[in-house]
Amino acid sequence: MKKDTPKKKKELIQPIKYFFCAASAGIIQIVSFTILQLFIKSDKVIWFMVEMPLADFISTTIALALSILWNFTFNRKFTFKDAGNVPIAMLLAFVFYIPFYPFQTWYVPTVKAKLLALIPSLDLLCAVIAEGTVMVMNFILEFLWDKFVVFRKPKQEEPPKESTDETAE
Repeated sequence: MKKDTPKKKKELIQPIKYFFCAASAGIIQIVSFTILQLFIKSDKVIWFMVEMPLADFISTTIALALSILWNFTFNRKFTFKDAGNVPIAMLLAFVFYIPFYPFQTWYVPTVKAKLLALIPSLDLLCAVIAEGTVMVMNFILEFLWDKFVVFRKPKQEEPPKESTDETAE
């Protein structure tokens, strides 16, 4: 029976650590969204990928930003243990959301509406399914993005080999 190397164990534990950091970021997002919803009052509707209440757009955007900052900070420290160039890593983490945030903004209400057309009496269930599936997509894609782009360890150059010039004498 072959024993796992420390690197293999690290590779197995990393997604588990990521899960807990992401779960805590999800809690930050839900709590901050809920608090913002209590304080932001507006009857205005805007269009961003879909038509949505302005209060929802503002609450979602701020809650997501807080969640991203939390997730980035804790994954950098605990999951990937990266102390490299923080501004570059943060920029790369932000780049992930350039396509994902508009996708999420379109996906959740669209999927919820499609599900409501099928089962109109289960509004909350439809919302949970839509939000839950986009969170699973986010979890998987962001983990891969963080692991292979944001927190990848640069390949270290091998030191130059000493040449053995036997004809020098």
